[in-house]
Amino acid sequence: MTGSLMLAGWLLGVARADTKVVVEARKAGRPTVVVRAPAGPAFLPGCRGVVWERFDADTRTFVPIVEAACAAAAPAVPIDAEGREFSAEVDLSGVQVVRALVVVGTGCRSGQPFLAAGCTEITSVAGPTINVRAALAEDDD
Repeated sequence: MTGSLMLAGWLLGVARADTKVVVEARKAGRPTVVVRAPAGPAFLPGCRGVVWERFDADTRTFVPIVEAACAAAAPAVPIDAEGREFSAEVDLSGVQVVRALVVVGTGCRSGQPFLAAGCTEITSVAGPTINVRAALAEDDD
């Protein structure tokens, strides 16, 4: 029963930032989130717009998972009401619980690197927690 409740919480988890963006967990094998902008266009940095964090039981905090280098000057990633999906393409060995931390800008010019896009507001949104073992078990089915 506990596993079912944990999985149900994982599937229904949603995080919002003043309704500018919605971050939803998606049942897709590897931990995955969908980022939507229901109130109008938003943009994520082309590099590290979605950062995956693992829960550290010793410190009781979320800490970033080390990722491969990326192009910092990549164009900002547009997000609309339909949203975009982002999967945890990181090493999850020994990791129990993760979440996505999403950096989002609004009022940005499209086609520009995020820092040069002139966003009128930049914020971060922590997504819902995802049980890694339950997510990876779905990948084996």
